[in-house]
Amino acid sequence: MQNKISFEENHKRKITTFKKKSVAITLSIFFSFFPWLYIYGINKKKFWIALLIVVIGLIIFYSAIIHSFFTGGVELFIGYGVIIRLILILSNAGIYIWSLVDSIRRSRSFYLSYPNGTP
Repeated sequence: MQNKISFEENHKRKITTFKKKSVAITLSIFFSFFPWLYIYGINKKKFWIALLIVVIGLIIFYSAIIHSFFTGGVELFIGYGVIIRLILILSNAGIYIWSLVDSIRRSRSFYLSYPNGTP
C-alpha cells in the first residue's frame, strides 16, 4: 500500500533545487538585473533598487515626451531630452554592469548550494 502524504505535510517539506552560475550570467547578459530574481532570497534589495531606478528613469523620460508634445516645445525636449537620455543610458549601463559583475564574482559552489549559500 502506498504511503499517502497529507497536503500539510507535503507543504511543509522544503524542496531545494540547485542553481547554475552559467544561467545567472546568461540572465545578466540578456535581462540586465533579472538574475537577482534567480537568487531572490539574497538579492532582494539589489533587485528592488535597480527596478526603482529604471521605473523612475522611464517616468521622467516619458513625462518629458508628454510635456513637449502638449506644449509644442520640441526644441525644449531636444535640449533636456539629450540630458535625460544620457542619464538613462548611464544608469541602465551601471545597473547592467553591476548585475553582470555580481553574477560573475560568485563561485560555482555558491550557486550549487544556493539555499544554504553565503552571500
